[in-house]
Amino acid sequence: MILPTSVATYRRSDLPGVRLLNMYAEAAEKVAQSVVLLPRPALAPRMTLGTAGPVWGLFHQPGAFGDAVFAAAGGRLFSNSTDVGALAATNGVQMTVADNALLATAGATLYRYDGTTLTTPTFPDGASISSVAFLGGYAFAGRAGSRRFYFSSDSGATWDGLDYLSAEQSTDYIVGLMVIVDQLWVICQRHIEIFFLTGDADAPVQRVQGRVFDKGCLARDTIVRLDNSVVWVGHDGIVYRGEAAPLRISDHGIEERIALSDAAALTAWSYAWRGHLFYVLQLAAETLVYDVATQQWHEAGSYGLPRWRGRVGVQVGRDIVVGDDREGRMWTLVDDVHTDDGTQIERLFTILLNEPGFVDMVQMDMSCGDAPTPEADPGVIEMRTSRDDGRTFLEWRQRPLGKQGEYRTRIGFNRVGMIDREGMLVQMRITDPRPSRISSVRANDQRGGRSRA
Repeated sequence: MILPTSVATYRRSDLPGVRLLNMYAEAAEKVAQSVVLLPRPALAPRMTLGTAGPVWGLFHQPGAFGDAVFAAAGGRLFSNSTDVGALAATNGVQMTVADNALLATAGATLYRYDGTTLTTPTFPDGASISSVAFLGGYAFAGRAGSRRFYFSSDSGATWDGLDYLSAEQSTDYIVGLMVIVDQLWVICQRHIEIFFLTGDADAPVQRVQGRVFDKGCLARDTIVRLDNSVVWVGHDGIVYRGEAAPLRISDHGIEERIALSDAAALTAWSYAWRGHLFYVLQLAAETLVYDVATQQWHEAGSYGLPRWRGRVGVQVGRDIVVGDDREGRMWTLVDDVHTDDGTQIERLFTILLNEPGFVDMVQMDMSCGDAPTPEADPGVIEMRTSRDDGRTFLEWRQRPLGKQGEYRTRIGFNRVGMIDREGMLVQMRITDPRPSRISSVRANDQRGGRSRA
């Protein structure tokens, strides 16, 4: 009997807690099983900014400023590792390139970097800035606590108090701006309006008729560009993807966890990895990741910490560069090592058994025999079971993953136990620095646990 492994994480109220931690599912049509579980990429050191963390924002645009990576951390703005000036931030920093200048804001002051000097341009009435964007030769800035967004034709160096447009559908304020292809999304507290370029210097954008969404945004830093669309946490605590209409991509378990989190702590970013597109949502005490390929959620984490250290990220060439959640450090995502800079990664998946019966053996097809040397510890996979929906568990049991070269090692746990009417929850985990691909899990396999020589 092939057992259904978790392809997603799901926890809600008193329902069984199904977890998929630091692993994600992938369809595998050309192998015997239709789904495999793969490990998330590891964090490899890239550089240290020499300042306190976390990294509040990252930005990179190919061809701009010599392909520099900009990072905001510790009250400073960095171009690669060079400190270019003070940038006050205690939350997420949004950045954009407007022709020959970088514009940045943490939700208050507007900053402008021209490649030499970091300045704070004068904004009408000295107002705070909620968000910045650039489209069609114009810099745009949303005015905090207002429906107005201003435009500048000189890459944000000067701002005229009369050069503004407004979100007119309702009285709620602008939360953030986002450019998707050739459209400007004006995302407000309770609705979204979409604008297009007009070519008119006095009104460079105009609202698209019939393209108003009755879904606002809970937190600016959850607004992310993803695969030529926008993903955000709505004012109702639901995660949406912008299509012809907002498409709900969260489930009730994810929405319950968002509701229990401090809204001010919500941030998000996205990255592409081996054909998958991931939306990484940081809550106050955990990290949830949506996979566009499977339309499922899993968890990401760093060992001994409440959430993953990958707080923000950008693509630089073929690399994914990540800013740290706690320190002024920069990482690169890699899949040829299996620790986060020497710190173990806990990879965990769940099997939920509901059919009454006796399980004599649980056996897995997975990565084995990858110890670095013949003498090295082969590492282990661990299993534990619960019969009360995950409230309590028996002790972890271990099985070795095979010495170097023992690629056909079959991993099996005997005498798993009786599945009663309430069912059984089985958790498997790997914390050793070994590959952790899981191809299938079987119960009571008649072929047994031995492999041919």
